[in-house]
Amino acid sequence: MNYKKRIKKTLLSLIALTGLCTSLGNASQAQANTYLLSDEHGGTGNVQIYHKAYDYNWWIYPKNSFGILKINGEVVFCVDPPTGAVPGTYYSSEEIREGALVDHFGTKITQQQIDEIKNAIFWGWDMSEDKSYDRYFYVQTKVWDILGWTPQAFRAGTSWDSYNAVSDFINGKLNGERATSWHNENHTLKVGESITLTDTNQVSPYISNPTDTKGWIFEKINDSQLKITATKDSQDATFVFRPKSLPDNYTPASLLFTYPTSQNVMMFRDPDRLFSLLKLNVVKNGQIKIVKSDEKNGNVLAGVEFGLFANGNDTPIKTAVTNENGEAFFNDVEAKEWIVKETKTIQTHRLNPQAFNVNVVPNETATVKVTNAPKEGNIKIVKTDDETKKVLSGVEFGLYEKGSNQPVATATTNEKGEAYFNNYFPKEWDIKETRTLETYRLNEQVYSVQIEDGKTTTVNATNVSKKYKVSVSKHLDQGLDGSGTRQAGKGIQFDLVDSSNKVITSFTTDENGYGVSQEISYNTPTWLIEHAPTGYKATEPIQVALDSSKDNHTYHYVVENNAKKSYLQLIKTDIETGKNIPASGVRFKLYKNGKQVSQQVTYPAIQTIDVFETDKNGQVTFPQQLTYGDYEIEEVQAPTGYVLSDKRLAVNISGNETVVTVKFANTPQKGQLQITKTGSKIVSWVKDGNGVNVPNIQSLPLAGVTFELIKDGKVVEQKTTNANGIVEFTNKPLGKYQYREISAPKGYVVDSRLHEITFTPQEQTVKVDSHSVSVHNERKTISVQFNKQFEKSKYFKNKQKARFGLYTVKAVEGLSADSLVGITEVSGSGSYTFNNLSIDGEFYLKELSTGEAYSLNDSKIGVSSSFTTSGSPAQTVVVAKPIVNELKRGDHELVKVESNSKERIEAVEFKLVAVSENNGEVEVGRYTTDKNGRIVFENLEYGNYYAEETKPAKGFLATIQKFFFSIKGGEKVEKNDHSTEATATRTVVENERKPLIHTEATTLSGGKKGYVFEKHIERADLKDLTIGKKYTVIATQYDSTGKVFATQEREFVADKDTRTEIFEFTVPVGFTGNIVYGEDLYRDKEKVATHFDLKNEKQTVEVLKPTINTFAKIGGKKVMTVGEKQELVDTLTYKEFKNGKVLVRTWLVKYGTNEVVGEPVEQILELDGAGEVAVKLDKIDTSKLPVGKYTIMEQVFEVNEKGEKGNLISEHVNPKDENQSFEVKPMLPKTGTKESGMTIFAGSIALIGALVLLKKRQKN
Repeated sequence: MNYKKRIKKTLLSLIALTGLCTSLGNASQAQANTYLLSDEHGGTGNVQIYHKAYDYNWWIYPKNSFGILKINGEVVFCVDPPTGAVPGTYYSSEEIREGALVDHFGTKITQQQIDEIKNAIFWGWDMSEDKSYDRYFYVQTKVWDILGWTPQAFRAGTSWDSYNAVSDFINGKLNGERATSWHNENHTLKVGESITLTDTNQVSPYISNPTDTKGWIFEKINDSQLKITATKDSQDATFVFRPKSLPDNYTPASLLFTYPTSQNVMMFRDPDRLFSLLKLNVVKNGQIKIVKSDEKNGNVLAGVEFGLFANGNDTPIKTAVTNENGEAFFNDVEAKEWIVKETKTIQTHRLNPQAFNVNVVPNETATVKVTNAPKEGNIKIVKTDDETKKVLSGVEFGLYEKGSNQPVATATTNEKGEAYFNNYFPKEWDIKETRTLETYRLNEQVYSVQIEDGKTTTVNATNVSKKYKVSVSKHLDQGLDGSGTRQAGKGIQFDLVDSSNKVITSFTTDENGYGVSQEISYNTPTWLIEHAPTGYKATEPIQVALDSSKDNHTYHYVVENNAKKSYLQLIKTDIETGKNIPASGVRFKLYKNGKQVSQQVTYPAIQTIDVFETDKNGQVTFPQQLTYGDYEIEEVQAPTGYVLSDKRLAVNISGNETVVTVKFANTPQKGQLQITKTGSKIVSWVKDGNGVNVPNIQSLPLAGVTFELIKDGKVVEQKTTNANGIVEFTNKPLGKYQYREISAPKGYVVDSRLHEITFTPQEQTVKVDSHSVSVHNERKTISVQFNKQFEKSKYFKNKQKARFGLYTVKAVEGLSADSLVGITEVSGSGSYTFNNLSIDGEFYLKELSTGEAYSLNDSKIGVSSSFTTSGSPAQTVVVAKPIVNELKRGDHELVKVESNSKERIEAVEFKLVAVSENNGEVEVGRYTTDKNGRIVFENLEYGNYYAEETKPAKGFLATIQKFFFSIKGGEKVEKNDHSTEATATRTVVENERKPLIHTEATTLSGGKKGYVFEKHIERADLKDLTIGKKYTVIATQYDSTGKVFATQEREFVADKDTRTEIFEFTVPVGFTGNIVYGEDLYRDKEKVATHFDLKNEKQTVEVLKPTINTFAKIGGKKVMTVGEKQELVDTLTYKEFKNGKVLVRTWLVKYGTNEVVGEPVEQILELDGAGEVAVKLDKIDTSKLPVGKYTIMEQVFEVNEKGEKGNLISEHVNPKDENQSFEVKPMLPKTGTKESGMTIFAGSIALIGALVLLKKRQKN
């Protein structure tokens, strides 16, 4: 026993001496809690309890007396035996649950212990009629036993037999059943019926029948059967069957009571245990009476059939028909809720569809009153206009019996045009219109209508409105032919419109000017509107004045029109400027309908004229008004400098204006200049040895030369020569001009000298004064300059060279589009020129070849050039932007995968290096694989590269290989391609995982403790190996300080990614203590994994050093008298043993020698690490031992499952060890001599000394 256990055992002994689970002292000061502990003393008895886990036992009650503990007068039980109870203490309480109670050793109460304690208190105390001190004592002892405090012995009137009787009774009730098997059942009986319930849970013997039977009879047939009978007085009820021995105030409780310096106690009450519920219902019958009557007049109705229905059922259980008093009966009906429904009715009434819920009370009549509605129907009249279908309100109708002229009722249509006759018996009736509206004719039709039960029959009736017409007589004040005669207005249209200006009808006058409309409803007020004839003024609208008392009446109106007239004024204008020509003497003639018009003037004398002349302002006004119509004006004399008009001018007189003013325009005479231009032109092209097109030039008419015409110092027009080299300035006002060349076609020199020309007036029929001249132009040249640049590489030294061609964009001067007109060689970045081109326009430069590291710039680089019209004949055009050659580029993908599974690996870092002969190695950058294990090197320059891993992913070994690839240009990586197959654009790099080692060391038998002769097994589980790789695993044996005892080495080639290696080690000779094992894993002589930890329990095996000591006694003493037959026992004390069975060999030798006495004893014992055990040498007959001193020898061996002896574990074989020895003495004299008295005295002294020594040894 270690030091701590000794202190703990001493403290527990002191607590026991002060009175465990006994009443000590007076109550401490009352606290705020209301749970007061009391102790009702009076019991006698004691029990010795022992807790195996803590190796401690003691007698509970030092004075062999005890009491019943109570909280507020209610019995409680101790759950804390190491602590004394202090009566008068006020406790705190909490709900008992798993872990709520923690004892002195830190052990928490379990749910299983709570359930067992509940069972013990319920059956041992609550259900027992014995409430004595002894009963309480044994139930309390059972509670301690459940908590691990096992009873060892009883005294002071208590016994094992009494305890076992209580304990066995409680244990026999651990069946888990808490109620009868018919608990919570529901039964329904009719009066006089019985039912027998059988309890298969064996609870019935412990419960009693209800005291309030509610009119039911309960009879117990035996311990498992109960008979129940319904009587006329029985009531529906739920009955509670209670345990027989429990008081009525037995309430639920599951409480733990605690106080810091007093013992913990608990109260368990389980009122649900053994309680059973039973619901009983009784069926008693009653009667239903139905009374049937008319809904309107209340008269009873005979012959109506009713059905009786159960809830949720559509089929009647029975039917009944009403008698002459309108009554029907359902007799002897079960007392519950029913449904009554009418199933058939009489012809004159409607079936009542209502379902009546009827609650039948036992021995009573429930009355249901049901009414029926007589059959009835309705008539609905809808009144509308016969034409417009508009509803009409205020029209009266009468309802007539067939053949009668006297209406039964009248009804008038409402704002919806509806009238109703409601609730009339279903048969045939007549409907007649009795009064209508003022503007309508009465409808004399008789409508025959059949009324149907419960329905509304609709009659659609129409009315025709009263009608009228409108007529007119139409006259014109004079004709438009100029005769002035009054005329009839024939063919003139009139409209009749309503208030919204909607046309109701139209009509047209005949040759006499008369017209009449169609019939119109009096409900439509109208206005008469004229479509005035052309050339006449329209009249105002006329509202037709209606008289509703007149039907079919025609309203007549006379309508007359006046002709439209205007004066005509003529103004002479220039057709180009639009300005007035102030010239007198310009003469005109006027025509209408092809005839010349003449007019009369009175000043200076009365005369008739038919030719009209302008005044000095170029204007003329005709002396008389012109009537409505179309006219034509003809010019007979034009102004000087203008061309005589050869067309007549049309004029319209609408009569809407007082004066109609028109302008008569003349075209002025013009001048014309023709210039003929020649120049040096390209007539053909010839290709040289490089395919460049060279021009062949001749002098020919030149198109595209621009001239300007100047008058009074201002340019009036610019024009360009056509394909024949000719340009004309036409339609120019007469006068003095100058002309000059301002531009020539691209490549020609401009002649910018001024030349004079004059245009003069001609005869009035001549339109143009013409002049002609000729001139010549020389051709120019142009050069194209461009700047060439090569992209400079960051990593490589590349050759910079290229060849360029200059091409035409479009066909030009006989040369087709895309023709080569120049070639230039390029070497390095700089400026280059295509010289002396004889054409200009749009060109493009195109790269024909370049260095292998550069992408060919096959784009057409446009350049726009034009020959200037002044300055040097040789011009240079510069390409605006440099022409750049970019390096070839491409993409490459690196995919990182696990060697075995090919799964992609994220977060691996690589460096990318560019490699070349003339520039060495240059690092491009660092990259990390993404979640898909990919790195995409995008847009890399032309050249050679390698990727090298710089940081592996967690759990993986680094790859030291360099992975080379080349970029030729144009390589592309598909980002959605997740293949792991190596290609020209994909490098696949495999990584091996860092292998993992998990080890566990045990003895050969699988334990963590063993003896020096036992071999050890070290199991190494290797994980994440690379298949096909060769590995070396080394297992090492250490002591707890790290000192190496032994190593073992294995080599293997991995055929899968996991492997287990088993190593067997022997214990170093003489070593005891902890041995630790560790592993190292190598691949290609490189250590890739280690598993070694001196503190790791799984890698550790303890080597025990078992020892034994023995103490021999004969007859319980160290000395016996010769000839006595006594029990020879050797007490074996052992430590540092494994738990389990051993073989103990015991034999007797003479003291100080190895001479064996008697037969050795071998027996198999169960040991548990450390302790003591008594070995009896029952094969030795002690009565035959001669006088002398003897020593008991002991050896302990392993034993297998078959009982076969194995290795020696420990032994105690010292023949001179006093503890292992005893003595056989000769028999004492039989008489009382002095010597014998001294011998007895000395023996007493020796015995007392031996007992003191033995007690001391026991305490130690």
